[in-house]
Amino acid sequence: ENMEKENVNGNIHFNFGSQGKGSMVVEGYTDSAAGWLYLQRYVKFTYTSKRVSATERHYRISQWESSASSIDESPDVIFDYFMREMSDSHD
Repeated sequence: ENMEKENVNGNIHFNFGSQGKGSMVVEGYTDSAAGWLYLQRYVKFTYTSKRVSATERHYRISQWESSASSIDESPDVIFDYFMREMSDSHD
């Protein structure tokens, strides 16, 4: 978890489905001591949302699970850190 030397660079495609079920695809690469490695993860999550104004809604991811595509080369530890930061779960 040394983010000076380990980074995730990618695009995220979100789908907030009905009944608090969502998914996303994270695609890009990680940059670490192991070099640049391709990253492609599929994530399923549960979420809650709250409208905070007429034009803004806040989403909170409560649980998630991910799987790597067959061509993903990135270490799980880097992706797990990224997801903890994304979901405000700093345990």
